[in-house]
Amino acid sequence: MKHIPPKRWWHKSSWELVEDLNILWHTVPAGFVTDGVSTPMLLIWLVSPTGKAMRAAVLHDYKLSQLHPCESRAEADKSFYWAMKHCGIHPVRAFLMFLAVRVYGIAKVWWYRLWH
Repeated sequence: MKHIPPKRWWHKSSWELVEDLNILWHTVPAGFVTDGVSTPMLLIWLVSPTGKAMRAAVLHDYKLSQLHPCESRAEADKSFYWAMKHCGIHPVRAFLMFLAVRVYGIAKVWWYRLWH
């Protein structure tokens, strides 16, 4: 992966795949840009944004980018969980990260409905 530094100090870094990523019967094409593991600043000590979960996060971001507006995030979130287990993340940590992604996705939908 190629690191893309942020344009401003308050922006997040991005990563671009330089070759296809094959994981759990899915292929993420080269050139796809991701922010990696979206870890809140307070939890970076617990979950590295570029650690073992990076491949799972790339798959999750790719599947989210391919969603039709009427489709649910649930399938992408499940793929994130199984990809983390595939990458060797402890099942408890994988479940907690999956739970955080699910809660974030549900909160994002509620927030959107509330203000739009």
